[in-house]
This record gives sequence, C-alpha cells and structure tokens, in this order.
Amino acid sequence: MRKKKILPVLLFLSLISLGLIALSILQKLNFAENSVLAVLTPFQRVILSAFEIKINEDSSLTELKKENQMLLKKLTDSSLLESENNALSDQFETSYPSSHNLLPAKVVGSPGFIPGVSEPSYLILDRGAKDGVNIGKAVVSEANLVGKVILTRANISKVQLITDKASSFTARSVSYDDGREATGIVRGEGLSLVFGNVLLSEVLKPGDIVLTKGDVTEEGSGFLPNLIVGKIVSVDKKSSDLFQKAKLESPIDFSQLSDVFIIIK
Repeated sequence: MRKKKILPVLLFLSLISLGLIALSILQKLNFAENSVLAVLTPFQRVILSAFEIKINEDSSLTELKKENQMLLKKLTDSSLLESENNALSDQFETSYPSSHNLLPAKVVGSPGFIPGVSEPSYLILDRGAKDGVNIGKAVVSEANLVGKVILTRANISKVQLITDKASSFTARSVSYDDGREATGIVRGEGLSLVFGNVLLSEVLKPGDIVLTKGDVTEEGSGFLPNLIVGKIVSVDKKSSDLFQKAKLESPIDFSQLSDVFIIIK
C-alpha cells in the first residue's frame, strides 16, 4: 500500500523536475539570444543609419538635379529671348527694308550642313503658309540678303541661300568713292559668291559693294532692289574674255544664322 502511494508522488516530482529543466533551458536560450542581440544592435543601428543617409542623399541629389534642370531651362529661355530681342532691335533699326513688311522667323534646320566639312545650302524656318509665307519671298538679315523661299508647308519654309550653286539673280556693283556702277549676275558657288557677266568696259574694284538690282514679279516674289549681297574682294578681268567677274564676300556667316526675316509684302 505504501509503495502504491509513493509512486504517484514520484511521478509528480519527476514532472516538476522536467518542467524546471525545460524552463532553465529556455531561460538560457533567451539569455543567449539577448546577448547576441545586445552585440549586434550597434551594428544594426549603423547599417540602418547608412541606409537612411543613402536614401536622404539620393533624395537630395534628385532635388538638386531638378533644380539644375529648371535653372538651365531658364537660362536657355533667357538666352534665346535675348538673341531674338537683339535680332528684332537690329532689324527695326534698319530703315530698309521696312519693318512693317517683315515676318520674323527662327532657323530650325540646315540640311546638308556639317561643321568644318560643308556649308549650308538651305535653311528651314519655323514659319510657313499659315503665316502668309509664299514661294519666292526674299529672306534677309537686317539689309543683307540671305536667300529666297523655295518650298512652304503649313508651319515651315525651306530657304535657298544665295551661296547655293543653283542660285542666280541680277545685281549691280556700286562704288561710294566715285559713284561707279556696273550690272551683272550673282551666282552661288557653294562656299562663295561670284559677280559675273559684267562687261569688260565696266570698272570693278575690290571694296565695291554689290546690291540686288530688283526682280520682283507681279505675284510679289523675287528680290527688292538695293539689298546688300556682298563686297568685292578680287577681280578676274581678261581682255580675251567676253565678260569679267569678281569674287564676293557676304557680310553674313550663314552657318551661324539663328534669326532671320521674311519679306512678305
């Protein structure tokens, strides 16, 4: 009987012992875990801080890039506006051709132009048929002849420069020293201009100015008289030839044009 009473007590004590052992093991594990966490926590804080700094830096760089882009756009717009205002001011200070007959246009293209390799033969302008631009209209920069419109679309126009090999028109040379004049034809040679078909009896000298003679048609196309074509830099005159010719230099750098004016009336 005594053995039977002792057995449950032993089982109870055994269960209590197992429980205490389990609790002891768990406490040790928790202690170990806490110890590991205590060691790693400073590193974790450093890593998190680094990520936070990186995120903040990325955000700051993004904002800085946006500010730089906005500033660059403002500077570009300001530069373009200043250039356009200067062109308008210079043109309106020119008494001929009349500013009332001019349509300002920007150069938006130059087909075939390769810097240092080839010069432009054509320009594309941001004005077209909807602005009243027609084929044959003259294009100028101040009183200097640039070329003529040979193609129009609704919003753009194609301009043949006077230096193009297919360009030719009547002109006259003028000497402001002694009043000499001579009539001939200006032809484009790609990189330069030639004033030819001038009679041998006429006198041409370097420094003489060549102006358009005027060839406006009934439809209003063509060049007005007295637009500046260029200055004579050399003369080729041979008694065995029927005509003499001269090489011209235009006051315009066609590759640098950004603002021009179309004579629409």
